[in-house]
Amino acid sequence: MACNGGGNCCVPPAITIRINPDTGLPEQSSDGGVTWTPAAGGLQSVIVEPVPSVTSGVAATKCDAATNLAGQVDVWIAQVETDFDTAITLLEFAVGVLEAILAAVVTILSLGTLTAIEAAVLPLLGAALFAVWGAGKAAFSSYWNVGVKDDILCAAYCTIGDNGAFTDAQFTEFWQRCNNQLPVGPAKMLFLGFLSSVGRQGVNAMAATGMSADADCDDCDCETDCEIDNWDILTYNGTPIGSILARGSNWLIVQGSSHPDFGTPWNVMIQTPDNNLCCIPISVEWLTGDHDDENLFGVDCGAARWPGSPTGAFDMGVAELNTVFFRKDAGDNFTAKITFG
Repeated sequence: MACNGGGNCCVPPAITIRINPDTGLPEQSSDGGVTWTPAAGGLQSVIVEPVPSVTSGVAATKCDAATNLAGQVDVWIAQVETDFDTAITLLEFAVGVLEAILAAVVTILSLGTLTAIEAAVLPLLGAALFAVWGAGKAAFSSYWNVGVKDDILCAAYCTIGDNGAFTDAQFTEFWQRCNNQLPVGPAKMLFLGFLSSVGRQGVNAMAATGMSADADCDDCDCETDCEIDNWDILTYNGTPIGSILARGSNWLIVQGSSHPDFGTPWNVMIQTPDNNLCCIPISVEWLTGDHDDENLFGVDCGAARWPGSPTGAFDMGVAELNTVFFRKDAGDNFTAKITFG
């Protein structure tokens, strides 16, 4: 609002902060969550983003760059393990974790700047810090086995650019792969928070540390298990059954619609173009509208896709499907996010 007469009458807008569930990045809103923009004043704003590592000659290949990044993750893990031994309180541990992040992204801050960054970053890590501190050092250390570290390396290799750096879209894909592939647990929560706090700028700094040469990423399988573009809305008797509002690397956000040939008011049916082209739904998040999980059906892989085959309930994370049908019997319309493995 405008100030008149030179008085101190301006009321700053209330700022709301969140982690974007699809990109993992901190965002802020000044209109109560109607619109979101990248959060200002966080760690990303003080990280010096280098020339892409392959372009600059720091790394010979994108595999070298990805291995550099994985090596800096090891630096972070080791520092956090040390923090368990030196911290007396959760707050001391939290500050130590932030300093471990700074070490991983090769960033040194003055005390005054560090205080401001602490205020911006630590609340974003709050739940994960509490969970990791409560679980203890042994649980944190045991999480980081060779398989988990290999998954992080391959997630980086499969998403980083040939120039040894990430674009915003490639960083989001890297974050999503880590989110989908790493085992659940407090350590994973904290690691994803680490990535969210440093963003594209931070992982590019990690990829340009120059630690690796002649790295080997031949064991990384970069093919996705489910091609999300294969899924589309089914049109029945000339009318689409629902709509797709958004499409990500392995997820869709769908919205119900009414259909003259269905007895229930709100429906969505998504389908692949072939009976044998299938994916495994690993989660469904109902975003708006009351719902019943019983109103979620699928057609097994290989069976005739609807309407040639009856639909039935399925086991999340197990069933391989070529058709998924959402239904809501009454009340307001719904939106839902379905993620495939």
